[in-house]
Amino acid sequence: MQSTTYHIASNGNYWQLSWRDSAGKRRRKSLGSKQNMSRRDAEAAMQRIIADHAQVPQMRDVPQSGQLGAWCERYLSIRADEIDVATIKIHRRAIDLLLAYFPGHVRIDAITKSQATDWRINIKRQNQFVETTVCKYVRAAKRILNRAVDEDWSAIHNFHHLKGTAPRKQMFDRRAIDRSQVESVLAAAGDEATALIMVGYFTGLRTSEILHLRWEHCDLARNVITVVPRGGVETSKQRLREVRVEPELLVWLAAREQEHGTVLGMIERGAKNMAARRVKEACVAAGVAPFTIQNLRQTRDTIWHGQYPAHVACAWLGHSEQIARQNYLSIDPAFYCHNDAPSGGIPSAPGGEDRQPQWALLASDLVIETIKTQPRGGDQ
Repeated sequence: MQSTTYHIASNGNYWQLSWRDSAGKRRRKSLGSKQNMSRRDAEAAMQRIIADHAQVPQMRDVPQSGQLGAWCERYLSIRADEIDVATIKIHRRAIDLLLAYFPGHVRIDAITKSQATDWRINIKRQNQFVETTVCKYVRAAKRILNRAVDEDWSAIHNFHHLKGTAPRKQMFDRRAIDRSQVESVLAAAGDEATALIMVGYFTGLRTSEILHLRWEHCDLARNVITVVPRGGVETSKQRLREVRVEPELLVWLAAREQEHGTVLGMIERGAKNMAARRVKEACVAAGVAPFTIQNLRQTRDTIWHGQYPAHVACAWLGHSEQIARQNYLSIDPAFYCHNDAPSGGIPSAPGGEDRQPQWALLASDLVIETIKTQPRGGDQ
């Protein structure tokens, strides 16, 4: 980029810089008032702009950034039909945090790296957020401002350097729920907690997927549950996929009354926000250290990775192998025990999947075979 393509012109009481962008279109930018800026000052300002354009070529095509507040309003409007409600809620909260610190009229490219760093520090201290929550809103802010750059609302933004990767537990620190613990909690659990734990432990579905699982998506004849994105909108965490139904869950589903459209019926009863509480209450009643549905998902991921090829396990769980290693897979303590290892040197999967649970002893092979070959009433 040659400086000769940039020209300083007099525009009444102001100095004006002009150049042609990458498409050959004439661009102009006011440098300042002649009362406060000499010709030499204007030429110095021109050189600074040339240097900026050389470093960030996009600035040549987008000489003036839009305002932060106006962009945030537009962003929520254009993204309403592109991402799910839960993600919109996170992005809206990130916008609130941005506009609580920066004035809405500030230009996006005028926010410096130092100011962006101060914003991150402020939201952590002011709101007493844990690091994981801070990272969540930093990632959202980056997505919001990246979209502004994509739409030429601003040539640049200075939030790229902010840490948005949440701290992760090491694989050996992640909790895999032992099968005996699951059985103990189920023995003390009420109907809602039992349903949550049964589906969560044997399928690894996410909480929202468990709550919205409908009977028509349970094909007991094929041993398959189909996870359907809510509202037909696919996201990184909502994709159409099929999930294996373990024999124990197959028996439980076959015996469950179809009182509601969903398998759990918690949505119909207005109890969808009580999922975590129900599981915790059952754990406390059983005297087991409380675990979450996310812990059950992590456990199922580890079990299936020990039993099936990685691409199969990941297809059922609905995430990539990289995500499984970063967030889900754990190491069974049995791997450290030489004497307890089987002859092949590889211990059984976490939770002892080879053991038959108490609630499955009532079901014979004949019952399971009947379920497979004879669909339930109402199945198409």
